[in-house]
Amino acid sequence: MVKRYKNDPIKIIKDWQGEDWNVYEERNTQAGVIIYKGWMYERVAKSQYIYILTSDLAEFLKKHDRAQSMKLLGLSVKIVTKFRRVLGLQKKYDYTLSTLRDWMLEHQDELFNQSFQMLNEKYGLTQTEVTKYCTFLRKKGVQRSNKLRKNKIGYANRRIVENNKEALAQCENIFEVQSLLNKKNHRAARYVHNQVCIELGIPTLNDLRLQHLNEKKEWRLEHKEIILNKQYSIKEIAIQLNKTKREILTARSYLKELFGVKKRVPILNWVKEHQQDLNTLSIKELCEKFNLTMGAAIYRRKLLKQNET
Repeated sequence: MVKRYKNDPIKIIKDWQGEDWNVYEERNTQAGVIIYKGWMYERVAKSQYIYILTSDLAEFLKKHDRAQSMKLLGLSVKIVTKFRRVLGLQKKYDYTLSTLRDWMLEHQDELFNQSFQMLNEKYGLTQTEVTKYCTFLRKKGVQRSNKLRKNKIGYANRRIVENNKEALAQCENIFEVQSLLNKKNHRAARYVHNQVCIELGIPTLNDLRLQHLNEKKEWRLEHKEIILNKQYSIKEIAIQLNKTKREILTARSYLKELFGVKKRVPILNWVKEHQQDLNTLSIKELCEKFNLTMGAAIYRRKLLKQNET
């Protein structure tokens, strides 16, 4: 993982000759050698930091040839050749060598499709160098697979996803995904989350939702007798099943529709039929007698008064 600090250096290290350097970026490599980028100590940093030739890196380059160094360190042929020339391992700084051609052919997809920022951070290539490499590949008959090169914004978004994969995998709803990715678009956030889930082999939010609905359906069917039982009030059923009254009402409505139970008469007809009870009984008594919630009882009494006027 790459660590970057724009304003303050991470630390101060010495290069292979003992000179002090301010480190602003560092990353580990396949070879176990840490690659540093920064600027010489007490010098004003320019727009781009340069690679630092440390003692560990120098020892590694002395033990491995250029092709192995490029592969294991993840550096471009330009950087590796430069360091080898500084160490006296290579006299000429030749870009026409077969190693460079092989490297370009091996990384042709990245050279054609990745953003210039990504190529600069990963291989130390400038935009001019990337353009020259692509021209060389076209002359060799290599065609790009995508019409457009990935832009800077797309690369930044992919970095956000890569840095937050574990957190994305633990998100339980789309709002958490949007917050992590800083995206307002539901569809875009859901697409990114689905891709991460597929890559990690875990269920997507939609899969979890369907699983939750199936579990809820099974629970309702398992407790259908008590949920549809008119002998108990909604409150008693909720206490017995450790659910809220709203959940019990929703479950009862779902089961009635599922089993084709005849729906209740329109509420206005019910109000007219029970006019005397609505006028004489208290709200609590209405709830107990007709298995109503307090809100439903108040609404029916209000509806009765409106029709009387």
